[in-house]
Amino acid sequence: MFKEKAAKLLKSNSELINASDLSEFSIEELEKTGIHPAFIKYLWAEKIPVSNGENDGQFLFSKNEINIGLKKAAVFNLNFLFNPVFLLKKILFVKDKPINEESFEDLKNRVYYFRYYIDILIKLYKSDKLNSESYDETMSKIQKKLFSVNYNSLITDGVDALNHFFNHGEHYSGLDPECMKLFLLSRDLKDSFDKLIPHYNGKDQLSIWKIKDVLTGSEESVFDARFDITREISHGRLNHNLQHSLPSKLMFKRLKHPKRVPEYRKLECKTTINRLKLQLLLKMKKKRRASKPKIQQPGLQTRNQKWRQFLWKS
Repeated sequence: MFKEKAAKLLKSNSELINASDLSEFSIEELEKTGIHPAFIKYLWAEKIPVSNGENDGQFLFSKNEINIGLKKAAVFNLNFLFNPVFLLKKILFVKDKPINEESFEDLKNRVYYFRYYIDILIKLYKSDKLNSESYDETMSKIQKKLFSVNYNSLITDGVDALNHFFNHGEHYSGLDPECMKLFLLSRDLKDSFDKLIPHYNGKDQLSIWKIKDVLTGSEESVFDARFDITREISHGRLNHNLQHSLPSKLMFKRLKHPKRVPEYRKLECKTTINRLKLQLLLKMKKKRRASKPKIQQPGLQTRNQKWRQFLWKS
């Protein structure tokens, strides 16, 4: 099912571009059309190498250029969501192409989700521990440590990222079992998949709230606000001055819960937030009533008493 969703997403984004009266698009105009933000970031990153530092990051895209770029962006994001370790190895270790700081800057500019993988590779590169021979073993050990220390944060971030990509613009936030299988098994989390799969019980999809509840014991997002900056397109600095280096903090320190919900997650969190707001309002209302008791005349019923009586009879 996730394949059909990805194909639908690509088609709808192409249709948005082709239906527009514009012949060229700036980043701001692409955002206004409703193109998926992960696609926009990839398109922007594609322009940087050919611009030679000109235009200060303010690029224009033709329709043909966008349609070609959208297909590449879809393939890149699909592979990165499901198996970032494998994709990064394929990109970095190319014959006769040396790995340097520019390689990582390019990846920073393209990657919309899970930027901590890039930060890990940069740390390995700077300590001369990044090579093709030991890559698989090294990343396997790091990933295992990463999830053992920050399981809840990384799982909820992962589920929210899958939801943001596959259900962009949709009303229902659900993921199919094949999608979750690819995500969890690529991270050596077979036990988590075995725990989740019985809950599908023949269903095509499970809501992301249920998935997070089963895997972490909570349906809320445990998203670290420090990730926000990795999803921005920053004109003028071409994303080169990202301030946060997360690997050491992620690997050896449990992530703090966020104080706010990032902008792009507000849609996914809407149900939970509304429910919490309602609970809070009811509590406040109850306290106000308790602090101001009403004097009731004999023989009269309050609206609450009538309402309870109606519920009891029905």
